[in-house]
Amino acid sequence: MALIQCPECSGQISDKAIICPHCGFPVRDGSISTSTPRKARKRRPNGSGTVVKLSGKRKNPFQVRVNTRINADGYPAYDVIGNFPDRVSAEIALTEYNKSPYNPNDRIFQTRSKIFTTSLKVLYDLLTSLGL
Repeated sequence: MALIQCPECSGQISDKAIICPHCGFPVRDGSISTSTPRKARKRRPNGSGTVVKLSGKRKNPFQVRVNTRINADGYPAYDVIGNFPDRVSAEIALTEYNKSPYNPNDRIFQTRSKIFTTSLKVLYDLLTSLGL
């Protein structure tokens, strides 16, 4: 890389420069890339959950996680809402979850413990109605 003199302003510029950084004079023929950069995804608000792409070849590689508590070591513990085949359906599921995150009756996706508790309650009601 050698330094040359700009014919317009007499400033020192690189021989690889397309235009002079001092005055903007076109030093040599060439085009500057005008392609627009790829848009980054918007960040979600803190505490609203995340969509993670799992590694490997999977049927449903996108996982929706929600941070609901902190474990004993001080690290976040995640509840998995579900796994989805594409990012769009995972984002939709996370949006549906965030509409009512504190009301488990309105959730589409229930945790295993909630399903277990509900099934035990139904079983208990059935056994008491039979008199057992």
